[in-house]
Formats: sequence, C-alpha cells, structure tokens
Amino acid sequence: MTLRDHVLEVLHTLRPLGAIKARYCMGQTATLIYHDRVMGVVSLDGLFIKSDEVNDPVFDRIGAARFLPRLASANIHRFPFRKVPAEAQHCSKAMLEWARLGIEAVERETLPA
Repeated sequence: MTLRDHVLEVLHTLRPLGAIKARYCMGQTATLIYHDRVMGVVSLDGLFIKSDEVNDPVFDRIGAARFLPRLASANIHRFPFRKVPAEAQHCSKAMLEWARLGIEAVERETLPA
C-alpha cells in the first residue's frame, strides 16, 4: 500500500469525527489536521495519534510506541504522538476511538498568546 492510499483510507475512516485534513510532509509521512492543529501522523509504519499527560497512560498500558521521525539530528524535541494498535488500524470503530483521544488532546492544548 502506498502512503497516499493509506492516508485516504484513514481519512475515510475518520470522516464521522468531522473535518480532518491531511498534509504531506517529512518525506513518507502526512499529518492529520483537526481545526488547524495536528492531531495525528500517518506513515507507512502506521497511524500515530496525539498524546499528552492525560491520555499517555492509555497508550502506556498497551505499550504504544512513540512516533520519532527519522531526522539526522539526535537532538530533537519530544514528538507527542503514539502508535495506534495494529488491530485498530484495520477496524473502523476501534480507529475512531483512538482518534478521539487525539482530538481530545488537541482540544486540551493551550494556544500561544
């Protein structure tokens, strides 16, 4: 499956959650945008959803990996995205539940003044 096909599949599945757009970036990744804020990342490695101090324990319980882009510099800031379980990436209902965690994290963010 190509990245484009994967992104289109994810967007189709997440359609019930409202207006989510994708922007291609960083080579083989695309960010998922919800109300002008990044709520997820799609890559050929899977779907990653925004995490924060509230939903991190949910991701920790399943041992969800963090999204770390392949950058030349080892000195990178924390990328707050966690991998959705493989079984949820092939189940619409489960994917929606994980994506809701990302939307909730985005809604908890404070925007810079």
